[in-house]
Amino acid sequence: MGEMTAEDYESIDRALREHQLEALDARFVAATEDDDGRLPLRRFYRNEDKDGWWWRRRPSKVTGVFAADLAAG
Repeated sequence: MGEMTAEDYESIDRALREHQLEALDARFVAATEDDDGRLPLRRFYRNEDKDGWWWRRRPSKVTGVFAADLAAG
């Protein structure tokens, strides 16, 4: 058996934590809305299609200055 690489350890760690990550993703999706290009999230940070899906979501409930900035579009 050869030496394990960093990628091997990462793969094992990911497999062991998969159920935890899926639960966290589900909570995040429940608390956010998809930007789908309608909301002005790209005004606040770089957001490209190659980025992870979580960069294209915004909180479902927004208040104050952040809500006003989003509404200003």
